[in-house]
Amino acid sequence: MQFVLKTVINANPDWVSYCWETCTCVVFDSSFAQVCPASFAYWFNDFGELTTIEGMENINTSEATLFKGMFQECSSIETLNVDGFDVSKAINTSFMFYGCTNLKTIYCSNGKGLGIKTTASGVRVGTTGGGYRG
Repeated sequence: MQFVLKTVINANPDWVSYCWETCTCVVFDSSFAQVCPASFAYWFNDFGELTTIEGMENINTSEATLFKGMFQECSSIETLNVDGFDVSKAINTSFMFYGCTNLKTIYCSNGKGLGIKTTASGVRVGTTGGGYRG
């Protein structure tokens, strides 16, 4: 199934309203690498059944400024690989991983840009209100 991205900055992609309750896997194929959304805000918000996102290397974040709530409440995700994310233009990463209660591993070479900090009692994510996993 294919979905169209909207050009409005804060508009959710069509898949959010279509399959957020039942989706377990999302795949980004190589054709998606040429797309440069300005916002990834709430892209997978409340995808509680989502366990796998394939092709994360095909997500081009080079022009994105908003990542707020991108994976918010993805409570079934255990691992995320955002290592290739370019967050150099990010102005808001708040709540990006909030509610990811089963998230155990984040592959990210630039954790500072995403507001990821390791503390003695867990991982703090997001720049403001980013959530906490103890």
